[in-house]
Amino acid sequence: MKVSIVIPYFNSSKYLKIILFSIQDYINREDIEIIFVDDCSSFNESNSLQFFIQSLDAINVLYKKNEINLGASKSRKEGVLLSKGKYIAFLDSDDAWVPGKIDYQFKIMEKNNLVITGCLTRFIEENDLNSDFIKSWKFSFTYKPINFLNFLFKNFFSTPSVMVLRNSILENNFSDKLRYAEDYECWRRVLSAHKGAVISDLGVFSFKHSYISKEGLSSNIFKMSIYELVGLFWIFSNSSIDFKYKLILPSAITYSFFKSLRRFFLYYLSYLK
Repeated sequence: MKVSIVIPYFNSSKYLKIILFSIQDYINREDIEIIFVDDCSSFNESNSLQFFIQSLDAINVLYKKNEINLGASKSRKEGVLLSKGKYIAFLDSDDAWVPGKIDYQFKIMEKNNLVITGCLTRFIEENDLNSDFIKSWKFSFTYKPINFLNFLFKNFFSTPSVMVLRNSILENNFSDKLRYAEDYECWRRVLSAHKGAVISDLGVFSFKHSYISKEGLSSNIFKMSIYELVGLFWIFSNSSIDFKYKLILPSAITYSFFKSLRRFFLYYLSYLK
């Protein structure tokens, strides 16, 4: 089996049409498995997901429900442990993939011996998902190599754009201690020992959610900033990290700190408008 698709799900029945758009090319394929990890959704929401899975009439779809709510990161981790594919691809329930993403990403990674890749993400309105632009998208199959040093200063991957070698993610799985920025910290650990790349093609659509309050956004920005700094301290305490990278720790932490200040400044500037 070449790819396992891991989808954490929590009370997300309103996004099932988006999920179907993303996985429709991979249903009933023997070389791909689709793993839903239900993060202790409500009774009705869990039933909606299970009914959706039954309606797919697919032999390659797995379902697991967490006994308690663990969060998206730990749910992804549960999916990784269940998986059997050579590579793992992550899909969030409220994001969508360009048709054919898994196959073209797999080809690039196999051909170039890459352990982890991410592709470009574009924000769109939900009703634009079936536009002619999306249906006519063509892949260029170009990429830019990226390494651990690059990731010290910027996260180049949105989580639903990532495909990673299963053996590598098992060695460097998502931290149980981080609730925010845990994906960024995970990608850095993978890249500390392996080759990666940013694929130049558009592969993911994220949607503009007008219902997210400014208060919620402010809270998320603060938590992401704090955990990003915590992740930096943790990775540099890892004895397996090359000493030359540890010399860059002060610069990386300083950069992350000022990047956080910039986020808050831009947020409050928008708040005043």
